[in-house]
Amino acid sequence: MKIIAGINAFVIAASASAALADPGALPQRSDALAAHRVGQILDYSLQGNMAQSIDGKDAFGRAIHQNAMPTTINGRERIAFKRLSASSMFISRSGSLTATVAGKSRPIRGVGHTVVDPSGTITRDRGTIGGVFLLPLAFLGQRSMHAGADLVVGDSWSGQLGTKLFGMTARPRLRYTVTGRRSVLGVQVFTISASGQTKMKEPVSTDAGVAVGNAVGSATVSMSIDYDRDNQRVVSMDLRLSDALHYAIAPGHHGGVVRDRQQYLVALDASSMLNAAPSAADAGSQR
Repeated sequence: MKIIAGINAFVIAASASAALADPGALPQRSDALAAHRVGQILDYSLQGNMAQSIDGKDAFGRAIHQNAMPTTINGRERIAFKRLSASSMFISRSGSLTATVAGKSRPIRGVGHTVVDPSGTITRDRGTIGGVFLLPLAFLGQRSMHAGADLVVGDSWSGQLGTKLFGMTARPRLRYTVTGRRSVLGVQVFTISASGQTKMKEPVSTDAGVAVGNAVGSATVSMSIDYDRDNQRVVSMDLRLSDALHYAIAPGHHGGVVRDRQQYLVALDASSMLNAAPSAADAGSQR
């Protein structure tokens, strides 16, 4: 089934197809992005699980009723700020992932170079570490949450997530609500819930490797986020995705439905949590 073949796509899927510009061409100044600094490191851990079922018929008219073995993933990502300007952040990333299916583990390593704009949108990306690894980057811009406005419990707004996951044809549009505020390791964070939908298109194949066409439809996305407003970073994130996608071999012929369930937990390491925000002197050194 496609979930097995999709593990590589899960790691390397990029959110933008444009070639990465020469990092040396990016300005070195940064006034608007004072919450981050050149040389700053953020380490994240990642856990996830994926499950899938197919009900329908294959290209030969044979009935399909199968459930893929659940896939669990465990990974780590290091995000390093290389260059900052008022319009972009140039970020170097490295990470590792272990995917486990039916008791068999497969380690994967990757690196990437990414440009993020102040809204948190990933404008350019290249390398072999994409997909879910891009999620923390979508909240690094000073306007990534509520267009940069101060946050108050009860606030709500709509906006697009800065990246997309494997199979998404567009970045999800979500409705965000600030539901609480608390302290995590001495850092004040806002708890924010978000939900919405996005269009999906994914290739489908049976366990025997028989292609049954592309499945299309909509996915429901929900997120719970602990967000450090002062330092413009996600502290933790719980993202869930579910869909029921339909496929047809040809109009009026064999087809069926594919159901996906995915959950990802992303958390900032304690060592990164305790790193102090850049001082005024640090911010001045970038100017």
